[in-house]
Amino acid sequence: MKKILVVDNDIFMLEFMADILSQEGYEIIKAEDGLSALDILKTETPDTIFVDLVMPNIDGRKLCKIIRGMERLKHSQIIILSALAAEEDIDIAQLGANACIAKGPFDEMTQEIMALLDRSDPDFSQHLSEERLSTENAPPRGITEELLAVKRHFEIILEKMAEAIIEVNADGRIIYANSTTFILTNKPEAELLGSHFLNLFEKKYHQRITELLSAKGDETRAITADSPVTLNGQDVTLNILSVGDSESSVIILNDITQRKRTEAALRESEKRYKELSMTDDLTGIYNSRFFHRQLRFEVERAKRYKHPLSLLIFDVDDFKLFNDTYGHIEGDKVLATLGRILRESIRDSDSACRYGGEEFTLILPVTNGEGAIAVGERIRAQFESHDFIAKPGQTTYSTVSVGVAQYRAGETIDALTKRADKALYEAKANGKNQIWLSPHAKS
Repeated sequence: MKKILVVDNDIFMLEFMADILSQEGYEIIKAEDGLSALDILKTETPDTIFVDLVMPNIDGRKLCKIIRGMERLKHSQIIILSALAAEEDIDIAQLGANACIAKGPFDEMTQEIMALLDRSDPDFSQHLSEERLSTENAPPRGITEELLAVKRHFEIILEKMAEAIIEVNADGRIIYANSTTFILTNKPEAELLGSHFLNLFEKKYHQRITELLSAKGDETRAITADSPVTLNGQDVTLNILSVGDSESSVIILNDITQRKRTEAALRESEKRYKELSMTDDLTGIYNSRFFHRQLRFEVERAKRYKHPLSLLIFDVDDFKLFNDTYGHIEGDKVLATLGRILRESIRDSDSACRYGGEEFTLILPVTNGEGAIAVGERIRAQFESHDFIAKPGQTTYSTVSVGVAQYRAGETIDALTKRADKALYEAKANGKNQIWLSPHAKS
C-alpha cells in the first residue's frame, strides 16, 4: 500500500484529501503545518507528499526544499496543492517539486490528483519535474496580488537585514530564520528549521534564555551587550518580541563580537595612554604628574585613618659631572638603574616617581620616619654597589643622597615636600651619599 502525506493547515482540505485517497486504498498521513510534517518525516517515508504553500510553522516553499534535500526522500514525489497556483507563477523546479495543482472545485481537483497518482511510471519524479496542471477553472481567492507583493517585500527586507532574525513557536522550536542566521550559526536552513532554539547555545545559557522566552507581555525582553551570550564562538545580544496574539516569538540576534573587541581595544588603549601620561619614559616609573596626584591622595588617607606617611626624595650625587665626563647616554643608564632599583624595592602600596632630572621620590603609606630611613638606606646601598661600565674597560659607580620627612598632622602637602627637600639638602651639605630625616615634631 502506497503511503501519502498531506500537509495543509486547512482542516477541511485535510479531510477532503483523506476521504478521496483512502477510498483508492492509499495509506494517509496528515500534518497541519510544516513543522508537524518534519516531525512525521523523521520516521515515515511516504511515496507522495502533497504540500500547501501558505502555512504557519514553516511554510510550504521551505518545506519542499528541506524535503528535497533529504537523501531518504529523494524518490518521494512532491506535489504542490495550493491556492497560490491560481495567483502567481510557481517555479516548481526551484522548489524541488514534481507537479503543481491549484486549489479549485473539488471534482476538478479530484480528477487532477488521481490522474497524477494513477501514473505507474517508476521514474515519475523525473518526468514530472516541470508539470503544472491547469488552473483556468480555479475561482478567485482571498489572496490578492497586493498581499503577495507585500509578503515578498517583507521577505526581502528580512533577508537583507544585518541581524539574525528567528521565529520560534510556543515550544521554542525554530519556524523561520533569515539568511544572516545561517551565517551566524553556521547551520543550513534545513538543519535550523524545526530544531530547538536553545540547542544553539551552551547549557549554561539555557535557563536565562528560557526565562525570557516564557515571559509574557508586549515589552521587548533582552540580553544586552553588558552580558551577552555566546553563539558559535561569537558574542551576541538577544531581543525577544511576542508576535501579536500568537504564541510564537521573534528573536533578533545581533553579533557584537567585533564591537566588543573594538571596545576592549579602546579601553586598553585608554589605559595605556593613561599609563603613558603618568609614566616616565626613561625609567618606567611614575612621573611628577602622578607624584602630585598620589601624594594628595595619600595625605588625605593619612588624615582620615590617622596612620603614618613618609616621603623620601632621592638626588643622584654629582650627576652633572657624571654627564660631562661620560656623556648623556651613560647618564641615562644611571637614572634608569636607580628607577629599576626603586621599583624593585617597594611594596605594591608604595609609589616610586621620577620627580624631575636626577631627582626621584618615594611615597610610603603606613610608614613612619624610622621605617622610611630603613627603606631609603637599602636603596642607597644597592645603588652605590652597582657597577657602571662607562667606557670599555673602565668601571665606575654613582651615589645618591636622600631626604626623608614623615607627615605631620595638619601640615600642607607643600610643607611636607619642603621638609623632605630640606633634609635632602642637609644630606648633600654633610658629605652626600647619605640619608637625613627631617624632625617629625616641630622645633
